[in-house]
Amino acid sequence: MAPSLPPELTDHIIDYLHDDSCALAACALTCRQWLPAARYHSFGAVTLVPHRCETFAELIAVSPELALAVRSVKLRSLANGSRVWHRADLSFLTALTAATDFFLDTMRVGDTVHEAFVQGLSAVRRLTAHNCWFATLYDFAALVSSFQCLEFLSMSILIDDPDARGPPLPSLPDRLQVIELGDLEWDRMPAAALFEWIKDVPNPQQLVGMSCHVIWEVWPTQAILAICGSHLQHFELVIKTEGSLDRILGKAGFSLSECTSLQTFTLRLWLAEMCVPENQDLLWIPRLFSQLHAPHLHQITLSLHVDDMMDLRTLASENAVRQLTEANHADLTALDWASMHTTLAREDLSSLRKFVIEGRGPTDALEAYIEHEYPELHQRAVIVLA
Repeated sequence: MAPSLPPELTDHIIDYLHDDSCALAACALTCRQWLPAARYHSFGAVTLVPHRCETFAELIAVSPELALAVRSVKLRSLANGSRVWHRADLSFLTALTAATDFFLDTMRVGDTVHEAFVQGLSAVRRLTAHNCWFATLYDFAALVSSFQCLEFLSMSILIDDPDARGPPLPSLPDRLQVIELGDLEWDRMPAAALFEWIKDVPNPQQLVGMSCHVIWEVWPTQAILAICGSHLQHFELVIKTEGSLDRILGKAGFSLSECTSLQTFTLRLWLAEMCVPENQDLLWIPRLFSQLHAPHLHQITLSLHVDDMMDLRTLASENAVRQLTEANHADLTALDWASMHTTLAREDLSSLRKFVIEGRGPTDALEAYIEHEYPELHQRAVIVLA
């Protein structure tokens, strides 16, 4: 008998081919022992557009066991607000009983589509609606409430009729733990109804994570923190703006003081200026950190995207739009490290174990700068350059 490798070792080897579809296909045809691992990666995450649904439905009809390998389903339209999914046969979703992640991208969700989702994907635990259209907020709430096992909800939606009057919104699922409020057009959103919906979550103490995106207005984020900030354990603040942070955050009097139970805080900034000491927006980084008064906070993460003058992709852009890129580690010496050092040394942040700074390029210059200028901070070994 020819020698063979143990299954757990071949599975581990196949894991390294997770993004190589041709290699996975070859592995699936090699022998029965390799088939489950190859299917796990080939069909684990499925992305479908309307004209490919029939082909996929035929495939799982012939090989029903393939449906059990699908853990993530993404339905995507090729045009904004397209109604093409209303004509698609989505009955195949009932076979995807193992799918736990459901992603809707750039589609209009109506009654027939809604019914197909609810009937076919009852085990969904993570729901993302990105750039999706709903007739009313009630329609969106009805879809969300249909997934009783839901633990994570991300919403970047548009409402056709924000002034529509209807029945009370159905409650959020009991198991919901994390909400991500993405890029919402607040002037077309029934904000009061949305806030009330979140406020009435069945188990407030179970809602431990929140992510809020800010483009021009920060008042919705402040309103959300007033509702649930005191019991949040994980909070992510994402600011993508071409305007001044003084105008967006300063004039509104934005504060993180409500977040007294945080265990992790993530700040992601997209700033349309360079990472240089003259950039006044950079002063908001230590200012926001200084607002944190959470005795159980053990990790802070900072991600900064800025205008890189060495990035020449703008020359190839039709409208000469600056491309924002992740800041170089070496450029991050421009931050107000004196203020950050003072904040991180506070007694109420003594539980901090990691200050993760995401960036690109060599880290030597930034490490040397911190070690030389702030030796106490360096000796705490909390800074992680990722």
